[in-house]
Amino acid sequence: MERKTVRYRLLACAAMGLVVVSTSGCVTEWVPRANAADYSYSTDYCATESNGQWPVKNEVATRTVYVEKLEKCREDDKSKCDVDGKYNRVQQPEIESYVMDVNQSSRRGAYTSCMWYWGWSEQERWLWQPKAETSH
Repeated sequence: MERKTVRYRLLACAAMGLVVVSTSGCVTEWVPRANAADYSYSTDYCATESNGQWPVKNEVATRTVYVEKLEKCREDDKSKCDVDGKYNRVQQPEIESYVMDVNQSSRRGAYTSCMWYWGWSEQERWLWQPKAETSH
């Protein structure tokens, strides 16, 4: 293989790696504001309070999903058969059930408000950025 080709491949791999890293790796951390209370105390207190106000309440919800299925073609109309001339792809709706905590958003809001009250604020940063010296 030529040296030029190897260089281009290495450059392409490095560029792809940079794209992957730059589009992922975000974290949220709590950063103290002026006169913030102790982090451990604040987070324990706020978690207890928010869970007390908005306990986990799981409910079953449903949603419609579309699943691709193969349907046998009619003998009199083979012109629309797109799979081996025998089958047709069709999207069929199916109902799917899942469990969701209906209080999750309210509990998170109560926790965040409580942490703000105790002197903490959320801050997002990329993983490659240095951690703030004052963050927990």
